[in-house]
Parts: sequence; structure tokens; C-alpha cells
Amino acid sequence: MSSGTRSSSKSRNRRRSRRSSNVWAVAGLFLAVVLGIGAVIALIGISSARNAALQEELEGYIPYSSSTNAASEALPVAVFIGDSYSHGTGASVRENRWTTLVSESKGWKEENLSLGGTGYVATAGINGCGQEVCDNYDTVVLSSQAINAATFVVAGGQNDFSLWRTDSAAVSAAIDKTYDDLRAKYPDATIIAVGPSTVGEVGTTVTGFDSAVQNAAARVGATYVSLVAPNVVTPEMITVDGGHVQDAGHRAIADRVLATIE
Repeated sequence: MSSGTRSSSKSRNRRRSRRSSNVWAVAGLFLAVVLGIGAVIALIGISSARNAALQEELEGYIPYSSSTNAASEALPVAVFIGDSYSHGTGASVRENRWTTLVSESKGWKEENLSLGGTGYVATAGINGCGQEVCDNYDTVVLSSQAINAATFVVAGGQNDFSLWRTDSAAVSAAIDKTYDDLRAKYPDATIIAVGPSTVGEVGTTVTGFDSAVQNAAARVGATYVSLVAPNVVTPEMITVDGGHVQDAGHRAIADRVLATIE
């Protein structure tokens, strides 16, 4: 074979080698891009899951979603206004919170407007209710659109205990206004006032607050339910956060409410 032929053959081999190398380089780059995209998607998924978990932990609630099936639409509506207890904190699932237990027993369609950290005076934010601003009970009453509700249940008040100790008159006035506004806006509705609960001692703050809610309820013709005479919460019901109750506590609150209103 001539030297020219050998040179030409070597040149073709080098070109084929370069083309092969280029093909593998492109394939490797494509694989890297695919893997990179997959990794990004996985990270986004993990991040979204973590953000959702963080948000749920921050809010501390079981999200509420009204049933919209035909059977539920025919039920009388009961609106619940309250704090984290009424929203369901501590219950393992939404169906185990006391408001839902009561609603199911009474045959009500539950509309839950409860917001953690709120009270007759107290408002809340991200750390209390998971939103920038959450209104107190009276503002919720005035802004509610549940015109066809047959029953309104207002519950709680323990988030106002601190203010009660320093200015009980201001808290009493807020309690009175809440029930006055509720009766004025819904003159034909059944109103149920559920007093505050406590995971601690039933001392003068608790009993004084309880009496203020009872007096306001009586003035507007509402049914009053006491959770502290005797105290419905027992030590084994308290959650690890020390401020709420688990399923047994929600069941006990529901039973107390049902026993009083039935």
C-alpha cells in the first residue's frame, strides 16, 4: 500500500473517531441535562412538600372544607365562630374535632369560621392562625355572609384571659357586643354560647370570664354551655403542646355541648 493511501486511511479513521467522540459527548450532555432536570423536579417536589408540612405545622390546624353533596345541602346550616379549639387543633382528623362531632350528631351542615389565636378581643397573625391577619369574634360576626344559617355557635375565649386579668371591663364589653351584634344581624337564629375551656386550674380568671359569657348569652336569649363547671378537660386529654386537647378532649367537649343543648 502506498504512503498516500495509508495517510488517507488514517485521516478517515481520525474523522470517524472524532465523530464518534462527538456523538458520545452530545449523548453524555443530553443525559446530564435530563438527569439535571429530574433532580430539579425532585427538589421542587421535596421543597413543596416541606413547605406544605411547614405551613400545616405553623397553622396547627386541620384544613376545613365544607361538604357539597346534595344531602348536605339540604341540612340546616350551623356556623361556628371560635378559636383553635373550634378549628380543630389537637384532633387527629377533621372528623374528630368537637364542632364536627356536634354537627354530625345534630344533623347540621357545618360552616366553620373559627380562627386560631382569636377571641372576643384577641386577633391573630401567622403564628396564631396561619394568615397575615385574623379577626376577633365580633368582626367575624359582622363580616359573615351566612344569611341562611339556622344556628350560630360562638365558643372559646381563653385567648382573652391575659387581657381579662388587667381589664375585665373591656373584655366584658367586647363579649356583650359580640352577642348583641350577632342577635341584631340574625334575629331568628338559634345562638349557642360555649364558654372558655382551660387546661389549667379553674381559677377566678376562668370563672369570671365564664360568668361574663353566660350573662351576655342570657341577655340575647342564647343557650349557654359551660366547659368549666365542672372542668371538661382532664390531664390525660392534653396534647404535647400543653395548650390543646387531643381526640378524647374534643369528644368530651362535644358531649358536654350535646348534653346541654339537647
